[in-house]
Amino acid sequence: MNLHNPRSFIVAIQPFDRLNEQEMVRVLDALDIQFFPREQVVLKAGDVPEFLYILIKGVVREEDAEGLVAFHGPEDLFDPTALIAGSTHHFFTVIEELLCYTLPRQLFLELARYNRSFQDYFFQNLSQKIAGLQGSRSDHDLNPLMMSRIKDLELRPVQYIQATDSIRNAAALMKTHKTDALLVGFGDQIGIVTGSDIRNALALVELSPRDEVGLIASRVITTIAIDDYLFNALLQMTRHGISRLLVMRGDEREGFLELVDLLSFWSNQSHFILGRIDRASSLEELRTASDKIPFMVQQLHAKGVKIRYVARLVRELNRRIMTKIYTLLTPETVVDNSVLIVMGSEGRGEQLVKTDQDNAMILRDGFVYPEINALRQQLAMAMESLGFPACPGGIMLSNDGWCASWSDFRAMIHNWIQCADSHSLMNLAIFYDAVPVAGDPQLLQQLKKEMLSLLPDDKAFFSHFAKATVTFGTPLSLFSNFIVEKAGAGKNHLDVKKGGIFPIVHAIRSLAIENGLREVNTAKRVRLLSKLGVFDTSFADDIIEAFDFMSGIRFFSILEQGQDSHSITQNNLIDPVQLSRLQRDLLRDSLQTVNRLKKFTSHHFRLDLIG
Repeated sequence: MNLHNPRSFIVAIQPFDRLNEQEMVRVLDALDIQFFPREQVVLKAGDVPEFLYILIKGVVREEDAEGLVAFHGPEDLFDPTALIAGSTHHFFTVIEELLCYTLPRQLFLELARYNRSFQDYFFQNLSQKIAGLQGSRSDHDLNPLMMSRIKDLELRPVQYIQATDSIRNAAALMKTHKTDALLVGFGDQIGIVTGSDIRNALALVELSPRDEVGLIASRVITTIAIDDYLFNALLQMTRHGISRLLVMRGDEREGFLELVDLLSFWSNQSHFILGRIDRASSLEELRTASDKIPFMVQQLHAKGVKIRYVARLVRELNRRIMTKIYTLLTPETVVDNSVLIVMGSEGRGEQLVKTDQDNAMILRDGFVYPEINALRQQLAMAMESLGFPACPGGIMLSNDGWCASWSDFRAMIHNWIQCADSHSLMNLAIFYDAVPVAGDPQLLQQLKKEMLSLLPDDKAFFSHFAKATVTFGTPLSLFSNFIVEKAGAGKNHLDVKKGGIFPIVHAIRSLAIENGLREVNTAKRVRLLSKLGVFDTSFADDIIEAFDFMSGIRFFSILEQGQDSHSITQNNLIDPVQLSRLQRDLLRDSLQTVNRLKKFTSHHFRLDLIG
């Protein structure tokens, strides 16, 4: 930090980065530097503050009548709330020698009065604050993949050939136009043929170059809109295992977006990992690919990609790994007559690291495989060897009950609904988040449809389902102070999963199942519920941003352990003191949003009336 250049120091601190040049000059002219020794009280409750304090060096403890509120370190500031209100309600005491800039109260209030963006920083809702945080990053920190759209890249021109034309002519046309894909006309329909299709046809299928190109063309073409984001293009390519997309402007075909062009614009490892997964012929080769995912996650997050987008990419890669495990170890007859499903956070696509094996196997009615017990144990062990630990609650295909026929699963779901005790309802909640990974997805889709039809038209049932939302207290006091553990391994920490993330997940899940939604992802459920009028758009935005923010700091906590993907402990404990001032403010706002959602859920389901 350079005290000889206060401009570079101040402009890096929110919300001073929102000032224009004239306002910044006024701030720099008005700044003074003050020193405070240890144990000195800078402000006490009831004081009328004269300055905004901007910390250069040292630590300040903030307390109220209940005790510790927060610690403030370099680049933090205090007490803007007191400057606006006219007096402070807290004590600010130096615990490490303090060197700070001071900005006169009158100038601070003038900036807040005449600069709306500066003012909004102190009055914004959660989603606005987080948007401001992301928007304030300098250009070199912004992720070009997130900021750029497909129209920003040069597309490969589309070339056409008729299905009745020869494979030889298709190859010649590709060579002439230096392209590796052609659109193939089938009357009113369009297909696609690639260079690899031609090579495989001639070398493996042993077709003649004189045969019609329509014989080897695919009728399935993956498209994307020209105004869509490059990240979504990468996600589609990763999901479908393809290397090009047909770009559309409305109904018009604009050209091909090739993977090689996208990766030359922005280097990302997801497709390289995907290639290794697809090429793997053993668990060891699959493990090599799997081990690269955590590093990719760190890179994406460091470049500013939102947590939920990174989670979506990780979800696709993890599911491809599970699919590969299943196909490597499972006989084809079993694959054709079963479906492997994942549930919980993996099903919702909300994990950034490998999580417990919340999985199951549904078998087609009437299908019998004598070695099924040995197979499901082998699958569970293989997944554990690749970093998916065993589920402590036993919800995994290696345990009896979680590998069964379609009819047996239906009976189990019916029993959960009829019993409606806390254990049964949590099993129902976990299954509600299930998605197919490998095998026949129709088995799960039909079972979920049956599940929704079995739900009673009874408000009391959904109230009991939603009750778990308020099981854990929010670690925030009446006066918005963090509530941390007083003793034990979690001393001075709060559990962000129990206190913040789980209540959002289950409240939204309860509202979703009540409304018969098929979507499993929490953020997408929120958007659908908002469209149904369950709550307004502003509240929906705050719920999603709170969920993203708390998921992000939980992820940071895991990364700071410095552990690899096979030994990561799901550490949900957060030390508020270790967060920056802005992170503490956003965590406080996020937990307040959790409380709002809990109150909404309690009122909606009348949770006060159930035992």
